[in-house]
Amino acid sequence: MKILRAKNKIEGCETLVAELDKLDFSHSAIDAPGFVKLYNSITETMNWPLILFNGRLRYGNKRLTYAKMLGYTHIEVVNVNDDKELERVRVMTCWKRL
Repeated sequence: MKILRAKNKIEGCETLVAELDKLDFSHSAIDAPGFVKLYNSITETMNWPLILFNGRLRYGNKRLTYAKMLGYTHIEVVNVNDDKELERVRVMTCWKRL
């Protein structure tokens, strides 16, 4: 089992380990420059776990792609179940502070 772990924890959320093959990409495009930047920034850990909303990937398509390309079998995630919590977690983990 090869797990891509997160450096940081999200306060108030349990970090889980998910099987990569069971995660589907959410609906979004992956921009090449953003992916190259991400690819160069991850060594053995990523900054934040992927964010699932009701069990479906909401934020982290590039990290999921990265993990699949490099042979990881599992990845750390958090799952949130309501819009208010999703927004709190998104803002906390977003590198562009709005």
